[in-house]
This record gives sequence, structure tokens and C-alpha cells, in this order.
Amino acid sequence: MIDGIARGEWVCMRGRKGFVVSMAWLLALLLAVVAGGPTGVLPAYGLGSDESVEADAGESADVTSEDPDTMEPDEPNAEDSDAEKSDLAQQDAEKGPAEGLSVPTKVGWQNPFGYPQVSSTSVELPSYATGYHTFVMPSRIPINATREQCVEAFIACAFEYARAKTPFREPWSQAPGIGTDCSGLVLQCLYATGMDLEHARGTQLVGGFNPYNHYHVPAQTFNSMRWYENNTFMPVSPATARRGDLIFYDGHVAIYLGNNRIIHANGGSDGGVLEAPLHMRIPIGAQRPFI
Repeated sequence: MIDGIARGEWVCMRGRKGFVVSMAWLLALLLAVVAGGPTGVLPAYGLGSDESVEADAGESADVTSEDPDTMEPDEPNAEDSDAEKSDLAQQDAEKGPAEGLSVPTKVGWQNPFGYPQVSSTSVELPSYATGYHTFVMPSRIPINATREQCVEAFIACAFEYARAKTPFREPWSQAPGIGTDCSGLVLQCLYATGMDLEHARGTQLVGGFNPYNHYHVPAQTFNSMRWYENNTFMPVSPATARRGDLIFYDGHVAIYLGNNRIIHANGGSDGGVLEAPLHMRIPIGAQRPFI
């Protein structure tokens, strides 16, 4: 290229007009070098040839790479099951909430609006509840628990009280082995599913249903009848009772196991938490805490 310039092209620089033309040619050549870089093909600006001039690229090889900032994200798999999505939600919940965001405590099945809700988060008593009668059974259901899992956690908690040979004590709702009455047992078993009864139906005049009020508020001594009279849970017929339903007797409540069997905190001569036949007494009603 330099030889070509020396032989002829510099002739056009003679005189004022030639100087302007040469400067324009040099500027065009400089722009071409900047635009083309050290590799590639440079167009011949004013070199008197229609051919292109290849820049010296050395021994560079063609390399194909992808910029991670411009790569397209993978399309979501439309066939993901609800269980997989629930597992992801549980993993997110275990990571803790991001600032300014709330993490759900239950996904999937849930009781209808207007009835007490289940939760993978343990119930917390109000600030006024202090002292000895404040035990709360921790929630033991996963965030994506089905209705059946909630029912089984509810019943498993009752058998935990039975295995601990928990004595009948009224009006207590204490830990397994310490003492409880019939409604106190049901309350702790509901806590095992994260169900909070602080604002349930029937609490308007006597305060929230919790172990502290059950012991300290006389009107809550017989919560079994308050739940029955106020339809705190969904009313059903004893004849159509399902596993996990509550069976009400006069002044008493028990948990239905199925096959005409119940588990309850009994205050008789064989007092304690134990199994019994459904018709040990005449049922007056039933309610379904897990709808």
C-alpha cells in the first residue's frame, strides 16, 4: 500500500486543491482503520482500486461465544406438578422473607374463608398471655400440607398425649404428660396444625380461645360447649362424621378416629387421654375443623 502511495497517489497533493483532497483521503483512511479494528476487511478509500485491503489479523481463529447478559432465559416447564411448585414455595419460605415482602405460611389446601386457617407457622399467643398456662404445641405441618396431612397431624398429637399418660386436669391445656381437659386437648392438637383460634367464632364475649384464657377466664372453662353453640367449626351430622372431626357430647368434646372410635381427655375414674367407643355417650353434634 505504501509503495502505491509513493508511486502515484501523492501527486494529487500539488497545489491548494491537491492538499485538501489528500487531507480528506487521510481522514477517510483513519476512520476506516478505527471502524474496522485490527481484523477484518478495510474498504479502499481513494486508493484507485475496487478491491478491499485485508488487515493483518495474525493467526487469530474464529471463536463463537455467547454473552450471558443477552442469552434467552429457559422457558418454564409447563408440566411442573403442583407438588413441585409447593416444594419451591417451601424452600423460599425456609430462606426467610426478603425485606418488605411477606412469605406465605401455607400454600395449596386451606379451610374456606370464615373458618380457622391452618399454617406451617406455630401459633403465637397474645402479649397478655404470660406465666405457666401458655404452652403452645408447635405446628408440625409442611407449608404445602394437604387436608389429609393436617388431619393426621391433628390426631397424631392426641396420641402423643395418650402415650405420655397425660392426666385429666380441668381447666388445663398443658404439654403432654402435664395435664389437660377435653377442650384443652383439642386446642393443642389444633395448634399442631398451626390453627389459631384467637379470633374464631364465639370469642367476641370471652376473648380468644387459648390456654391462658382457658385457665384464667371462667367463661372458657367449658370451651367444648362454646364451640358447639357458636359453630366455631363447620357443623356436620355425627352420622356422617369423618376422621378428624369433633364429636360433641353434653359438656364434652372428643376427636373422631373413624370406625366408631374416638380419642379424648376423659375425667372419669379412668381419667386421662385415651381411646373409647363413639357411643360411650349419646353425641349431640359434630363439627369439622378441616373442611
